[in-house]
Amino acid sequence: MASNFRFLRSNAAQIAHNRKRIIPLTYGRRWYSTNPGSSPKAASTVFRGTSFENRCLHLLQTHLGMVLQRVGGKDDGGVDLNGWWWLPDVNGVSELSLHSRANDASEPSFKRIRILAQCKAEKKKIGPKYVRELEGVVWRYMGLEREKNSVVDEAAKDPTPVVAVFLSESSFTKSTILRAMSSQVPFLLVYVPPLPPDSLSGSEDLSTSIGPGSCIYNPAFGGSAGLFKGEMEVRWCWSLPNSPSSPPLEQIVSSESASSGAPALFFRGMKLRGWVPLELHKELEEVD
Repeated sequence: MASNFRFLRSNAAQIAHNRKRIIPLTYGRRWYSTNPGSSPKAASTVFRGTSFENRCLHLLQTHLGMVLQRVGGKDDGGVDLNGWWWLPDVNGVSELSLHSRANDASEPSFKRIRILAQCKAEKKKIGPKYVRELEGVVWRYMGLEREKNSVVDEAAKDPTPVVAVFLSESSFTKSTILRAMSSQVPFLLVYVPPLPPDSLSGSEDLSTSIGPGSCIYNPAFGGSAGLFKGEMEVRWCWSLPNSPSSPPLEQIVSSESASSGAPALFFRGMKLRGWVPLELHKELEEVD
């Protein structure tokens, strides 16, 4: 009995000692721990994944006008970011000035689109299994929504459209692209190139990276019979050094935040800013 008591006491002392060594350090949304028992590899993977999710959220909200939130965690249901994307009806956009009518009361009615996004910060190329998984998540979500709205005939006839967005820090394999292209789910694949190794200070421009990215969407997303009827598209855009809209060359070279571009929304070849309802603008300002 005495030996058992000594064992329990020594074990409790060891636990207390370990607790003293756990020092949470925060920098923005980043957490670190000095606990020697935690795996450095696991901590690094979590840190990298969380940082990439925050970066993707920033890109989609800032450049495409989506309103998203991070889900994260092991119980995220296969979704890292979810939220909404408000876009004018395709038939009404042509009546707008595409450059300066953000606060005009005569804006056309909005089409609300559900966004389910997954983010992967992996070094190897992304295989088709990830597309299949996200596709399954979307079908499950649509099934649950249909079930929930089945009591209301009008809602069941006109369900809210859903877009699957997959963002990756590594490029996509050919089979992955082919899988997304053949899907009946509106898919947007976004390659977000990794940040430079020296940009871990937390003050980096989140659109800065070591190379240009890319946006690939399938026919269900941008085809003539797809969600946007062939009228809208998403491109990855960046300024060339000799472009009139770009800063001086010496500024690009010397600046650590020289942008390699970002996704952008286009309608009939013209750049279209993101659309967010006025009441949501106020809510977002309060959050910021």
